[in-house]
Amino acid sequence: MLMPSPFRSRTAHRYLHTLDALLLSFLLVDITFTQASAIHTVPITNLPSTSSPPTPDVRPRKLHGRFLHITDIHPDEYYKPGSAVSQFCHRNKPKSDPDRAGKYGVGFSECDSPLALANLTLEYLRDEWADNIDFVIWTGDSARHDNDNQLPRTPAAIYQMNRLIANQMRETFPNIPIVPSIGNNDIWPHNVMSPGPNGITNEYINIWRSFIPFSSYQVFQHGGYFAKEVIPDHVVVISLNTMYWYDANSGFPSSFLMRKDYSLFLLTFRGGWGLRLAYAK
Repeated sequence: MLMPSPFRSRTAHRYLHTLDALLLSFLLVDITFTQASAIHTVPITNLPSTSSPPTPDVRPRKLHGRFLHITDIHPDEYYKPGSAVSQFCHRNKPKSDPDRAGKYGVGFSECDSPLALANLTLEYLRDEWADNIDFVIWTGDSARHDNDNQLPRTPAAIYQMNRLIANQMRETFPNIPIVPSIGNNDIWPHNVMSPGPNGITNEYINIWRSFIPFSSYQVFQHGGYFAKEVIPDHVVVISLNTMYWYDANSGFPSSFLMRKDYSLFLLTFRGGWGLRLAYAK
């Protein structure tokens, strides 16, 4: 959702004009066709566990008037090509099931994405678009759904998959600002998040260390949200945490704090426009 700040600079106006009001010419990549997308084809037990690198220096860049939106990747480390769709694409039986999992997923099913699909998608974006966009917004759900009782999700598996995808995002867009937000399938239990600092915010500040400005670390630890200038002095993106807007978490007044914090940020921001992003179920 586009949210203009009270301050408009001539540069910001020209930038947004080239975006055709951010409605016509911005690049939207939503890989929810198979309820997901994917990344490296490695077993989950081999996923990296190291902390994210520090935030890199942002150098002046040529502006293109486009940004990329990636959402709901839902990579499934247990996806098995040729397996039964009725078993979430995890098992071969029942053999009587005529619907079988394809190499790159099954559209309009309860199967999540094979890792091969995310690899292919991000490779295409790296080769065709990484040099033609100004920033990336990444709105969560970077882990599989908890829909298979025989393979229940764990916090460790969720964080490992998010870490894997974050590393792949850095490799795909090495010199482009990336702004992530937390999705309801990026936490466990599903949709439930206690006031921060907590294990979730501490884990994601580690995974997203290169995406979150150092000045926002403390705010993120308390509420899972932050602001980042993606076009220095002209465009800021504010990543909201909508988990605190779920009824199960309504006792925590983070929605008020988020509005207060990003409003104060916009008041002190000397540029032209603010762009809010958030996960929405």
